[in-house]
Amino acid sequence: MDPARALAAGLAALVLAGCSAPSARGAASRTPVAPAPSPPSSTPLARPTSDSGRPPQLVAVSFDGSGDVGLWRYWRAVARRDHAHLTFFLSGVYLLSAADARLYRPPRRPIGSSDIGFVEAAPGMSDRATIAALLDEIAAGRAEGHELGTHFNGHFCGPRGVASWSAADWAAELDAFDTLLEGARVHSRLGPNQAAAPPPAAAVVGGRTPCLEGDLGVLYPVLRARGFRYDSSGTGPEGEWPVREAGLWSLPLTIVRRAGTPHRNVAMDYSFYVNQSGAVDNPPATEPALEEQTYASYMDSFRALYAGDRAPLIIGHHFTTWNHCAYLRALTRLLDTVCGLPEVRCVSLAELAEWLDARSG
Repeated sequence: MDPARALAAGLAALVLAGCSAPSARGAASRTPVAPAPSPPSSTPLARPTSDSGRPPQLVAVSFDGSGDVGLWRYWRAVARRDHAHLTFFLSGVYLLSAADARLYRPPRRPIGSSDIGFVEAAPGMSDRATIAALLDEIAAGRAEGHELGTHFNGHFCGPRGVASWSAADWAAELDAFDTLLEGARVHSRLGPNQAAAPPPAAAVVGGRTPCLEGDLGVLYPVLRARGFRYDSSGTGPEGEWPVREAGLWSLPLTIVRRAGTPHRNVAMDYSFYVNQSGAVDNPPATEPALEEQTYASYMDSFRALYAGDRAPLIIGHHFTTWNHCAYLRALTRLLDTVCGLPEVRCVSLAELAEWLDARSG
């Protein structure tokens, strides 16, 4: 094995050692299985109903940023165990070294600007080796049935960020994403034998905006013109079915009740992080309670949907280990618990959009 790739594997092992084992607090025991992936169009998911005549319960999990090699390997391993397909929304700047920052031209910002930096080299690895390993992970993930979407690039939030962007700004940012993706090997001076080829930009059919911000009425026609099938930048109440807007499926993150409280928040790790600990890491001793509340919140929502009309459960996390892996563990437990249940499918957002197409005729 190439030394850089061996180091990436070691990094993944560290993540797995630190965060992979779900808590013993009610976590199901599962035998790891590596199913052969099938193209979404050839799976039973394309049928509008399950054998019972009811819709299948679809659970769609996605990740914003998706620039950490170890966490790619972690979530691919979880997905293999649970027969799940996931969506990875990549920030294009994670395929670029800070030394090459001027190759990125963001809208309304100086050339080479990014509010989230650029690739963060894995421990013991160069930027170039990290980008090579990330390209390998993207290729391996797509071969397993996972989806690569866009989280755009520089993650510009707030009053001067994407909230004020025009259609031309969004188009320029997507052009930049396409360039960063398709040109990743060239920009990092990687040969064909040093990293997997990036997917074509046309393979990206959905996205999520930075901080869930931006005027979707302005953005959606831009996405539609580029062949996108869905967007997942909104939020919606539990039990709400997705609808078409401007020719796209709007796939909102589910708003769930925070277990043990009357309060609700978005089904997203950052939302729990803000509401549970003010977006700062609590002492490690508090992790079990934070994990348990997050897991219970997701499970309560799942049970209500599964027993009800089976509107999709849509969850968004980040490539982080906030609060000592509390949210990573909670999501792992959810997938371990529900993906093998009768008439449940854990799917990518692109597969969800495909199923909605079939259902709507």
